[in-house]
Order: sequence, then structure tokens, then C-alpha cells
Amino acid sequence: MARSASATVARIETELRLSGVPLMLARVGCFAVAVFSLVLFVPGLQLMYQRFQSTCATADTCLPGQLTVAQAVTLQGMGISVEAYALFELAFTLLIALIWFVVAAIVLARKSDNWMVLLIVAQAFTQGASSAANVFLGSHLVWDVPAQLLGALNSMLLFAFLAMFPTGRFVPRWLGWFLIPALFLALVTSFVHIPLDFLYFFVVMSTLIIAQIYRYRRVSTPLQRQQTKWVILALALVIVGQIASLLPVAFNHDLARPDSLYFAIVDPITNALIALCAVAFAFAILRYRLYEVDVIIRRTLIYGSLTLILAGVYIAGVIGVQTLVNTIAPHPGNETSPVLIVITTLLIAALFQPLRRNIQRFIDRRFYRAKYDSRKTLEAFSATLRQEVDLSMLTGQLVSVVTETMQPEHISLWIRDRDTIR
Repeated sequence: MARSASATVARIETELRLSGVPLMLARVGCFAVAVFSLVLFVPGLQLMYQRFQSTCATADTCLPGQLTVAQAVTLQGMGISVEAYALFELAFTLLIALIWFVVAAIVLARKSDNWMVLLIVAQAFTQGASSAANVFLGSHLVWDVPAQLLGALNSMLLFAFLAMFPTGRFVPRWLGWFLIPALFLALVTSFVHIPLDFLYFFVVMSTLIIAQIYRYRRVSTPLQRQQTKWVILALALVIVGQIASLLPVAFNHDLARPDSLYFAIVDPITNALIALCAVAFAFAILRYRLYEVDVIIRRTLIYGSLTLILAGVYIAGVIGVQTLVNTIAPHPGNETSPVLIVITTLLIAALFQPLRRNIQRFIDRRFYRAKYDSRKTLEAFSATLRQEVDLSMLTGQLVSVVTETMQPEHISLWIRDRDTIR
């Protein structure tokens, strides 16, 4: 079985490898996209810094990340000037772009004859340059149309990558027919505003992610499943991060006020999550430390669930109880009781360890059943070693434990005769 999986991986690697004229054309295309992205990135970065040193009247007329007049007043009240904020945005945008560019260069240096690698390298350059190039969108500058084309290329390359990763084939086969209108709409929506265009993007991404899950369950080899886990983990973190950034606004509408700095703080965090996709894609493509993704996913599930539960306890304890108290016995100000905050905080501290253990046990049983059962089997065998003295019984149990935990195709146990030991 292992030999068959290795042969399959080798065959797929051969199919993805280019040579001769096709390789030259693919490299020229990738290089052209990279140069096109950098040509937009450099002046976009300069213009973004100039624009961010000034404010805009309303949020509708602002660039993404630019401060309104009300937000600038709030920021200056904290002792931070608009110029300092512009410098931070410049440095942060440059850092995020460099992550994409550096990862693309590393991947390209390792596998420059693989056309799937060239595809994701081109996508990485468009993604890295998009934050700075977005400053041209909607302007009357000569850069407007190229910036729109860059956004279209970014979406189209991402769709193509998710549709064919990791084998370069469409799974299921109808995905190729789905991709054609998806790419066409990505190009159209970049130049023409279509109502509910965000819904189209959501439908396409959802379909591609579901196709990746189908590929994972029905087609992929164990190695390809590890590659898919890295990609799905990165996309899941981005989606969860976007949703989590909007949840506080639903509970506290003051965060959406014109003078609130909430989104100015949260947007860089979500952009950093998107940049993590570059690292995850590199691990998946280069097959570097693939199996560590299981540890990351497990801890993300445990501590993510723990955070959500404790946040729910805090909201129910502070906001819910305070609302109930104010309803029963209203008093001026509706201020939250300090005693209630202290009690809720102590309750969360007391619940942390028991909740973590129970969540970890549930996740191990539900999602990592094989590893959970293996650990239980080894623990039981360790207890047996301390009590069993019959050698024949021990050898039988040892063979049984190895078979159950490692599931080898064949097993044999050899015991050296004590008389032969010199």
C-alpha cells in the first residue's frame, strides 16, 4: 500500500512538471504577472501614504483603512497623530506584501518547473500587491483600469488554484465547467458593479471549499490530505476571523459609530490572517512539516471553543444579568456593577481548566478517535506491564497493542534466548 501511494505521488509530480516551450511560456506568464503586480504596488504604496496623512469626510468616501474626521479626532485624543497612523499603515501594508512576495520567491526557487506552483506564485504576487493597488480603484487616474485588472487576476488565480489543488485535476470533474463562468464573472465584477456581487464570491468560494472537502474524503492520498488540511485551515481562519470581527459590533453598536476606531484596529488583524494563507500554502506545496497541521487544528479547535464558551459566559454573566437587574429594579445610569464583573471573572477563572479538559476529551473522541483510542490502549498496556509476569501473556498483549495502534500489514515478535546473551 505504501509503495502504491508513493507511485501515485510520483506520477502526479511528473504530470505537473513542465519542460521545454510550455515551461518557458508558463514562466514568462508568471513573471509578467509578478512585474505587473509590482508596477502597481510601488506607486500605490506611495499614493496610499499621501492619502492616509489626510482625512475624509465620511466613511463612504474613504479608502479602506483611511480615517474619517471623527476618527482622527478620537485618535488625536489618544495622543497619536494622523501622520503616525499613516506611517503605521504604510509599514504594515509593506510587511504583509513582503510576506506574500517572499513566500512566492521561496516556493518558486524550490519548484519552478511545476505549473501548479507557478499558478500560486502568480496569485501570491497579485494578493501581496492588492492592498496598495486598491488605492487606485474608483479614481480618475490612469492606474484605475490596471488596478481593477489586478483584482480580477487575484480572484481568478485563487479560484483556479482551489479548483485544482493539489493534483492539478478537477475533482469532481464538473468543477471545470463551474470554473469557466466563475472566472468570467470575476473579470466582469472587477470592472462593472453587479448587485449582490459579494454573494457571487461567497457561492464560488463555498463551492470550491466543498469540492476540496469532497476530494479529501473520496480521492486524496494520505499525503494529499495533509496538504488539503493546510489550505482548508488557512481559509477557515480567514472566514472565522472575518465573522469574529463583526460579532462585537452586533453586541455593541457604539463600535460602528463614526468616531470609533474599532475597524481601524481590527482590519490589520484580519489582513494578517489572510497573510497566514501564504505560509499555509507554502507548507502544502513544499510538503514541509505537513503533519504538524494536525496539532495546530487540534489546538485551534480546543482553545477556539474554549474562548467562545467563556465569552458566552461573560456576556451572559455581565450583560445578561445586568440587563435583568435593570429591568427588575431600574436605576439611573444603567452602569455595570463592579461586583458583578468580579464575580463573573472569578467564575471564568474557575471554569477554565475543567472546560479545557472536557473540550479536549470531546474533540479527541469526536475528531481524533484513532489517536484517542491508541492512547487509551497504550495506557492500559502500561498498567498491564506493571502487573503481568507471564511472558507468553505479555508477548501476546504486545502484539495485540502494536497491531491495534500501528496497524501494520505484518508483525512478528522475536525474543532473544537468555542463554545466548554473552
